[in-house]
Amino acid sequence: MTDKLANILTVALAFAAIISPSITAIINNRYHLKLRKLEIEADNKKSNNLAKKDIYMGFLQYAGKYLYLGQAVALQELGEYIYRLLPLVSPDLRNKLIEFNKLLATDRHTAGRLLEELTPDIKKELEELN
Repeated sequence: MTDKLANILTVALAFAAIISPSITAIINNRYHLKLRKLEIEADNKKSNNLAKKDIYMGFLQYAGKYLYLGQAVALQELGEYIYRLLPLVSPDLRNKLIEFNKLLATDRHTAGRLLEELTPDIKKELEELN
């Protein structure tokens, strides 16, 4: 009986020695996959935020060049940035940007004042991206 129990114990220990590394490897692989997925999501979020910041900064750059330096060439770039910016902003800011875009062609002075009103809102949205 003792020999039988010893044999059962030996087989059980051998079986555990074979299975244990496999289970450990499976658990580790799942953990590493989850960790990698989180890293990829963080990298994507960082890239998206940088792209959004570039759009905001491009808008401000070309708005300044057109309104304050009078560079007519900047108007075309500004128009592109406005339409790239519209889907990224809050509805209230979107309406102000649409109004700003309409004023660009007719009243640069009023558009400049509206840009000064828009700048704190844009700054706030930029800070939220950090």
